[in-house]
Amino acid sequence: MKDFNELITEILEGKTSLQDPIDFNISDRKSERLPIEEYFHQYKNINNDNYLNTLYTILNLFRRKFHSLYNENEDLKNFINNHLKIDWNYKKDFLSLFDIGIQDGFFENIEECNNDYHKSLELHDNFIKFDNHQKKIPIDSFLRNESPMERKISGILSLFDDIYRNIKIFSNDLEDYIRHFKKLELSILIDFSYNCNNIPQNINKIFLNYIILLNIFHKEIIKLDNHINGLLKKIENNSNHLKSLNNNKDIATFNISDIFGNTNDDNTNDDNYVNNTEDPYVNIDNDKILSIINKINGDDDDLQYMFNDLSRDIKDLKGIQHQHQHQFYE
Repeated sequence: MKDFNELITEILEGKTSLQDPIDFNISDRKSERLPIEEYFHQYKNINNDNYLNTLYTILNLFRRKFHSLYNENEDLKNFINNHLKIDWNYKKDFLSLFDIGIQDGFFENIEECNNDYHKSLELHDNFIKFDNHQKKIPIDSFLRNESPMERKISGILSLFDDIYRNIKIFSNDLEDYIRHFKKLELSILIDFSYNCNNIPQNINKIFLNYIILLNIFHKEIIKLDNHINGLLKKIENNSNHLKSLNNNKDIATFNISDIFGNTNDDNTNDDNYVNNTEDPYVNIDNDKILSIINKINGDDDDLQYMFNDLSRDIKDLKGIQHQHQHQFYE
């Protein structure tokens, strides 16, 4: 196959017409003719990840080529200006015909969107593993009326929202480009591509080659737009899945006063309560609390150890605050 630089030069000079397939040698004895899209992909270093960027680079080379033709050939310049003004009533600069509306950072944003999407998949998968393998819920979480799952899913959903928002911004930019493309004066470019009586034939081919590549580029943008919208849909579905898991999870909490009973009325102060000869926590029903926790976590020696520590802490308690849920820590 042709050297890539040689091929691009022939396209820019109008020596090769992209309207015709290009010869591709499969072997010394066999060849076939390929359209330019397929031919590009025969180069080992052109792939789906950089194909759009490759097309954009070539389109920029065309813009430079048209700038050169317009400014270095006075006869051509006069013809183009008259043709634009008289036949098309086009009042903008000639080079504005080649403004395709791509902003700086466009291709970096594509990479960032894909990276963010894979990050969201990792977050989702890690949470599912956390959910499926969760065996122990720390005692302090029960006492705070929250679970580690609730804290973790809150953070993950916040990250999901940020990722979705960033990708959505880029999706809106793609929609802007597609609208911009529809406003391009392709009819004028097409006119220059076949007006052979007034423009040298190779220049007609340059315009034609540009139109063909621009159309291919636009098609790839639409594919990208569909891809980005697909990522948004998957992120939204995964986010809803995690929200569903969160909504269907009963938070493993308990209130000490509900289980042991509130023996302190509103008119009893802390000093009187501490001096009470009857310890309200002496007859703690250990089995009752363990059965509540073990329904969620399964039997666990570490949990038994943690509970015994908690029980001793309660028995040693010297004071309690009115009208609040009690907080105990190891």
